[in-house]
Amino acid sequence: MQKFLIITDHMVNSIIPVVNAQTWSRIPAAQQQIILDALVEGRKLNNDRTVKAENELIGKFKAAGMEVYKPDTTPFRQQANEIYKKYVGDWGQGTLEKIQAVQ
Repeated sequence: MQKFLIITDHMVNSIIPVVNAQTWSRIPAAQQQIILDALVEGRKLNNDRTVKAENELIGKFKAAGMEVYKPDTTPFRQQANEIYKKYVGDWGQGTLEKIQAVQ
């Protein structure tokens, strides 16, 4: 078993549904909304279950003697934000904020 675990909270695995635009456009708006609402609910359920499972594993790792660290990621995020600014022209204004709002 490894001796150390560093938790960065940088990612939660997601299920990314994909629908062909032509197919999506044939679905009535009310049904599209039902699908979108279900996806939001499903994403939350998936994230909650993932975090719970991770926390259970962390407890087992600690009980087995592994050293678990959760560093301050603020400096990394600040540096990353500077890099993101370089791509606003490619991504469009407000894209980064939309991505961060999902967190």
